[in-house]
Amino acid sequence: MSEPFELQDPDDAHEFMDSFDANTRRKGEAYFREGRVTSLRPEAGGTAFLAAVQGSQLYEVDLFLDPIEGWTGSCSCPLEFDCKHVYAAMKSLLAEHSVASVRGLSAGATGKIVKAPGSIAQPKPPKPAVAPGEFAQTVAEALGRPLRPEETKLLLKLHAVYSRCGQKRSITKWDFEDLGLSLGGYGWDALHIWPSFPGNEHEFWLYLANALMEHQRSIPEFLKPVTDLNIIQDGLRRWRRGLEIEQWKQTLNNLAPAGAGTVAPGGEFDLRVVLNEAAASLQWKPAGSEVYEELKATKARQLADDHREGRLTFSSEAELLWQLFQQRLFYGRSLQLNYHDSEAREMLGRMLRLRLLDSRIVDAQGRPLARPGQPLRWEVAAAASENEDYRFRLAQADGAPPPLWCALPGHPPLYLAAGAVFTGPPLHDSVLDPARENVIPPPPP
Repeated sequence: MSEPFELQDPDDAHEFMDSFDANTRRKGEAYFREGRVTSLRPEAGGTAFLAAVQGSQLYEVDLFLDPIEGWTGSCSCPLEFDCKHVYAAMKSLLAEHSVASVRGLSAGATGKIVKAPGSIAQPKPPKPAVAPGEFAQTVAEALGRPLRPEETKLLLKLHAVYSRCGQKRSITKWDFEDLGLSLGGYGWDALHIWPSFPGNEHEFWLYLANALMEHQRSIPEFLKPVTDLNIIQDGLRRWRRGLEIEQWKQTLNNLAPAGAGTVAPGGEFDLRVVLNEAAASLQWKPAGSEVYEELKATKARQLADDHREGRLTFSSEAELLWQLFQQRLFYGRSLQLNYHDSEAREMLGRMLRLRLLDSRIVDAQGRPLARPGQPLRWEVAAAASENEDYRFRLAQADGAPPPLWCALPGHPPLYLAAGAVFTGPPLHDSVLDPARENVIPPPPP
């Protein structure tokens, strides 16, 4: 917020701040001192500004100079008006104006007239009868009368929204909401309502009015005399027809030739599960290939479509794996099985108990897991005295602790380690942790 900018009628801005009640002024001052005004930018040549103020969430504050009422502001918080966020934003605006004025004085470029002692103070010039900008003048001339305060306020807001949208060259439903002209629904996605960004405010309004009418929404009565949609209809029709033609081109280009399949006749796709220290991932191998690749969600959805339409077949082991994984795909879940996820552990346990899949559940080097015949057991080191503890740890038959990755529930419980899967004692997660040594104090004598 260090760039200098003009602020029209700063005296009225001070009067606006003085109109807040004492409690709101105190809270607004605190927000200003704490630096909660995170951004402040001019929207319309010293008469409209947009600020962001961090409260319980980030609120948007509009500050603008109403030709009739003077400086005023609105906020996206529940209070909407006369809140601490508006006060803090105006305080920041005046602070920035002071900085800009000092810089201007240093450069000798403020153009401010210093009154001689004893001179008579001149009254402030009257406020304009219409909002600044050519479009506001066009509206007033079409109506044949001065604009009313509420009309001026809307045109000031329209000018600010036009400036804001011009920076990003697009418009969203939130911009319509900001104008109080809802299209229905909310969203930050860009709306496609014009072939290119309008070159002036009047054209901008025509596209907005057209969008409102297409959504069966009404437009403000005072703007109807300047809302001749015939001005934009021909260009809109050509643009939309071009979009429709392009969409059909893409649709037809994406259609596969009749009878074309993903694999050659008789070819089978294969799947396998690769276990790593933190997670298990699903890999696939096209027919005729010797190399497995990790199966990403986009490719998995394509395989699901081809499998459903009969354009590919799986090997018997892969078919079984596919039946286990496709439900996760259907619900938008990751195909990666993280060991900290209880649902993923249950699924991995079911796969490891299906011995038909032994060759399709492998380590990082593609080797099937070892399955030691001797189960793991709890090894107990008794306390030698009342000052020492009992120590429990999971051990292999030779007494060595397994390089354990995770424990899998079921019958029997399975213990997954680097390159191997063990059977073992029942799981008691709330009492003993199989991944570490458990220390238990002895009972009192």
